[in-house]
Amino acid sequence: MRKTNLLIILISILISCRATKEEIDSDVVISMQKTNCLGNCPVYTIDIYESGLVILDGKENIDKLGEFKIKLSKNELKRLIDLFNAHDFFSFEEKYISNMTDLPTTYLYFADDNRRKRVMDYDGAPESLKKLESEVAKLIQIPNWKKVKRGS
Repeated sequence: MRKTNLLIILISILISCRATKEEIDSDVVISMQKTNCLGNCPVYTIDIYESGLVILDGKENIDKLGEFKIKLSKNELKRLIDLFNAHDFFSFEEKYISNMTDLPTTYLYFADDNRRKRVMDYDGAPESLKKLESEVAKLIQIPNWKKVKRGS
């Protein structure tokens, strides 16, 4: 009886790890990285996969330090992708910079079909790009993030 329970637990763990690996094996469609600044700016990377898996890697000045994951529904993922398309992400310049110092930098990446683009926003980006950054950052406020354990 005890061996059976142990076997069931082991199989459950392997299945859950396998599902996560399959989700991660899908392509990143949206990614955002926030760098540090002179003050207490949040430093993190958030990757959104075509499977709906979202991985948050919190580095500094953020409530969630370390790696966390959550799963978006197909509708939630589609809404984000549609928003990137509606704001014509591929028309943005590759860099928005200024002579200001000590500001955080935001890198925003989007992949759709055969197109991929990464935009650097240090300062002076248009409001429509800032809106996309804000929408991605809002994901951090979703409840039920799960801490990622190494190997899962």
